[in-house]
Amino acid sequence: MDTTKYPYSAIGKLVTKDITGTQIVSCTATLVGRRHIVSASHCATWANFRDDNPPINPLIFHPGFNKARIFEATKVIYTYWVRKLDGQRYYPDTYSGDWLVSVLGRDCSKTNGKLDIGLFDPTSIGQNLWYATGYPNDFIPAGQVPVVRGPSAIQGYSSDRYGDVYDLDGIATHGDSGGPVYVTLSPHKATLIGVMAITQDLTIYVHGGIRFNSMIERAIEEYP
Repeated sequence: MDTTKYPYSAIGKLVTKDITGTQIVSCTATLVGRRHIVSASHCATWANFRDDNPPINPLIFHPGFNKARIFEATKVIYTYWVRKLDGQRYYPDTYSGDWLVSVLGRDCSKTNGKLDIGLFDPTSIGQNLWYATGYPNDFIPAGQVPVVRGPSAIQGYSSDRYGDVYDLDGIATHGDSGGPVYVTLSPHKATLIGVMAITQDLTIYVHGGIRFNSMIERAIEEYP
């Protein structure tokens, strides 16, 4: 896969260390603004689920990563997630709150592009329309190349005040968390409808929804 080409150039690895500072861990993230990415909230709380404190070590985004650094990496300087908004936690009991919106230290969109933001259409359940991309750590070479799944079908749908949750046909592994689920409308236009959250049995749950999208809009407004 050529990660210098859109939409893969707008997808990358989100890397940090666990709370002990001894183990490097990674997820997948996607550019949705000039310097704005989306991922899964548990990617920012590795090994610290009890109180959801921010990571001790910085979050580093590597756009278009493919076996090595192709584009310049950049740090996350601010994050938005459910814990900060409501003071209580909704992962892993429900996956609707497992989303993260982050602000980067620089504009990456000029070199890497960005995905548009859309809302999931429940009438599309069962149709093989959606693609998912992630950096799975359980495949060889572990976490070094992006893997595309699809076109896949959304199998089920539910919604609550924290977001929408829908089951994606297929399985995923560690490292895929936070990866985009999107539909490609043309070679130059992809629309994000949610991000992956991986359960213990490796089922893919996709979450998005109006509240998730509103937080993206808020991040772009507050950090243009």
